[in-house]
Amino acid sequence: MNPVLEFLKRISRWTVNVLAVVDLGWGDGGKGKIVDWLAKYWADIIARGTGGANAGHTICVGLLKHVFHLVPAGILHDGEGKINIIGRGVAIDPATLSDEIVTLESAGLPYNGLRISHQAHLVLPIDIALDRLKEASQGNGAIGTTGRGIGPVYESHVARIGLTVNDLLNPDAFARRLRRNWEARRWFFQQFGETLVREVMHLPALGNGVFYAGSVKIFDLDAIVGRYLVYAEKFREQICDTDELLRQSLKQGKKVVLEGAQGVLLSVLHGSYPYVTSSDCSLAGLAEGVGLRTEDVDYTLGVSKAPYMTRVGRGPFPTELGGVDSARWCDRRDMNRTEEANLYSSVSLNSSDPFSQGVAIRQAGGEYGATTGRLRRVGWLDMPLLRHAWRYAGQGRGGLALTMLDVMCGCETIKVCTHHLYEGPEYLVGNQRLVFGMRLDTAVMDEQVLSQCRPVYAQMPGWTNLDNASEDLLPLIDTIEHYIGTSVDVVSVGADRDATLVF
Repeated sequence: MNPVLEFLKRISRWTVNVLAVVDLGWGDGGKGKIVDWLAKYWADIIARGTGGANAGHTICVGLLKHVFHLVPAGILHDGEGKINIIGRGVAIDPATLSDEIVTLESAGLPYNGLRISHQAHLVLPIDIALDRLKEASQGNGAIGTTGRGIGPVYESHVARIGLTVNDLLNPDAFARRLRRNWEARRWFFQQFGETLVREVMHLPALGNGVFYAGSVKIFDLDAIVGRYLVYAEKFREQICDTDELLRQSLKQGKKVVLEGAQGVLLSVLHGSYPYVTSSDCSLAGLAEGVGLRTEDVDYTLGVSKAPYMTRVGRGPFPTELGGVDSARWCDRRDMNRTEEANLYSSVSLNSSDPFSQGVAIRQAGGEYGATTGRLRRVGWLDMPLLRHAWRYAGQGRGGLALTMLDVMCGCETIKVCTHHLYEGPEYLVGNQRLVFGMRLDTAVMDEQVLSQCRPVYAQMPGWTNLDNASEDLLPLIDTIEHYIGTSVDVVSVGADRDATLVF
């Protein structure tokens, strides 16, 4: 039986019209493949509700690899009549979206069913410049932003000076609101040195200086208006009220997959603050970002890599292989996949050195950012973190989808962190007093706590190949189900769409 049919049979005891796919880690967990799988065999509509071009998803079909940052993962099924929605909670950089549309056109892939919320946040060159300036000025205190302007665009939204996609349809209103946005933020640019501002304004992400008007005016607002109105013509026909489209489609009995961005551990509300993104990556944030309520979601698939997990950028990571050395190594902006492969050409998944083992897993899994190309930090799967994330992803009805298990073929011993031991000074978290040696079964999402937790591991045998996956993976799956308290429904054993098993 087709695996997706097995999965649907399993959940058929409920009426499922809305299924959410939520990453339970720090992103990069393989959501794109799971969404693509469901889009191919089940969904009528695929809707994305959070994040922006700072998130990326990779879909492999045969020998072809497709990487998107804004367009939903279901876009490859547009020719089958599927609708793909970019919801109101997404921060849209029109330059990136325009590039992705050109990529689709060049590949001969249709996008007739692409719909863009008129209420989605609009990323401006001002946002991107602010993001780059803040990160460049903070040095070692930087959090590791992707520099895509996501934080500043959400800030402007809360400050009530942000623009939306709908402004692109009204040139006079766009110019007026752009001017208001700039006047409210001009002072911030004056806090940086003229040299740094000029350097940032000439970056490729800002058109190599096309928006720069000199050290006094800084931004050429007319240039922004001109460029953005060109973008508007590119996808004018796709802009609509997607909230209403989704509501009417559900009344008609359509099947909807909600595609999460990044992961719960990066959620601004539930993640490892302050090392988080600027939107809520939980189920609640995803539903709200497409105009639904969490109660409208019938089933959640929580996606997690296993038996390892990854993180991009700075922030606490209790199970990181190589610890501080790994964190520093992966923070190097001059390091990439090719350079690392040259320096570590013979590392092994069975290395006794944790740092080297982490490098080997990164190379085997291709763990380099889809958006930035940066090295992803690697560590063993952490049950306290996963349990915390599932609290904000599972909605009663749901299960787990494990990915990347094929990466670990040949690893003789697998480790899973079952709980944390707090090894810091006495510390209050609300009404809970933490003391040295205290066991934590669920992660405490406080930087001061997470950074001083020691992981305690359970070990189990690995697997040579996945010919007997249903047997070889059972110890790991049983462990995860035991500690998280929900079932493992789907297991991905390869990058291709159909390399998927149902347990």
